[in-house]
Amino acid sequence: MTLLNRFIPLVVAVLMSACINVPEVGDPLPNPEVPDGGTKPDGGVPADSTPPTLTATVPTHGSTNVTTSPQFQFTFSEPMNVGTVQVSIAPMVALSTGVWTSNNTQLTLQPLAALAQNTTYMLSVDGKDVAGNALTDRKQFSFETTGPAPDTTPPTILAISPSYGAIGVAQSATFTVTFSEPMDKASAQTAFAITSPSGFNAGVFTWSAEGTVMTFNPDTDFPYGTTVGWQVSMAAKDLAGNTLESATAASFRAIRVNTVTIDFDPYTSGSALAPDYARTSALYNLENVGDNTQNREVRLFIGFKLDVLPENLARIADCRLKWFTSSQQGSPFSSLGRLLLERVFIGESIAFSTTDTTNPSSKGQYESAALGSPIIVLNSAIPATLTSEVTSLVALDWLERTNRNSKRSQFRLRFEVPSNNDGLRDTIVSDVEQTPKLAELLITYEYP
Repeated sequence: MTLLNRFIPLVVAVLMSACINVPEVGDPLPNPEVPDGGTKPDGGVPADSTPPTLTATVPTHGSTNVTTSPQFQFTFSEPMNVGTVQVSIAPMVALSTGVWTSNNTQLTLQPLAALAQNTTYMLSVDGKDVAGNALTDRKQFSFETTGPAPDTTPPTILAISPSYGAIGVAQSATFTVTFSEPMDKASAQTAFAITSPSGFNAGVFTWSAEGTVMTFNPDTDFPYGTTVGWQVSMAAKDLAGNTLESATAASFRAIRVNTVTIDFDPYTSGSALAPDYARTSALYNLENVGDNTQNREVRLFIGFKLDVLPENLARIADCRLKWFTSSQQGSPFSSLGRLLLERVFIGESIAFSTTDTTNPSSKGQYESAALGSPIIVLNSAIPATLTSEVTSLVALDWLERTNRNSKRSQFRLRFEVPSNNDGLRDTIVSDVEQTPKLAELLITYEYP
């Protein structure tokens, strides 16, 4: 292109610019907004400084009758930093790992064991949102679990022992009270008292495993025939603190005691000797036990009728057989061994027999088997009253009275060795002229 052609456009441009109006110079435009270096990002979006809150809880604060196996649920006002959220409960119970839902705004968890009934629990929650703001407002709330309705029913006494008005109660009686429900043991024991006679309230209390049966065993036995009064006052309480519906008082009479002396029965008492077993009279005259000059064994029977004892006796407490001896011939204890007292039963009388004709019944009585082990009569200087304790033997006879159709106790005395065959008399003698009574039985018995 020629130089002229390049120059012409430039001239035209200069001429045109010279014709545009130039505006007047005025105030400059305002500066654009300066970025905030403080609470706002450079991009202009505000930072999160609002603390999160709990907007809902299950159970709600102050709830009652909450199940003992609840599910706890917490709803937050915004997403939470799940690693910072902590939940605790008092009284302390282990809790499951929480489950987060709804964009980390809802937490669900539950106790690993059943909660106690009728108990107030306190839940505490803490944590931060994703911006690091801590939870504010209410962070604790309480609830009460369900359970049985409060016990307002007063306890009652279902049974007592000894029963009211009982008679013939053992001297070592224990007291038993059966309540309608488990009791506060301390209050029930305080409510119990033996009101008469005085001096018997020391003792030991025991209870059933259920706590419904209280037993008291006094340290001291009651005297025979004593009327005992006792009570349980309304101070006795159940485990809920309800007092006894009504007081109970009762009395009983302790067993009574009596002692009787029973003389020997002549029809079942007397001596007989082998081998003819001769006896011709029921009259007590001269009785002996040992051997004679013909080396014949002599045995002595002593019988008693127990008709004087009352049918309702509770127990034969003590029994002593007293045998009254007059003299001794020879040395029976050293020559014939031990003297044995045996319990026997020969019926209503000793069968008579003569030296000429042996009565089989006499022989049967003489040789009848002893009923149990013998009692050893101790060697004593004769004359003497030989006393033997025969309580258990007489008690057995009393128990067998119905089967026998006879109220009797009978004994047989004999030496271990029938005879030492020395032709000498070795005997213990009871002579009516010196000892008018052959024997007697002293019985102490208890009755209602």
